Amino acid sequence: MFRLTNKLAVSNLIKNRKLYYPFALAVLLAVTVTYLFTL
Repeated sequence: MFRLTNKLAVSNLIKNRKLYYPFALAVLLAVTVTYLFTL
């Protein structure tokens, strides 16, 4: 069961790559800003 959901998740990520790039960039930016302000 876990292998099936894993395969579905990976195929979904590959299909919706254009959607995830801005989200990943925003998360990376938020983490970077948080890290810089907590130094």
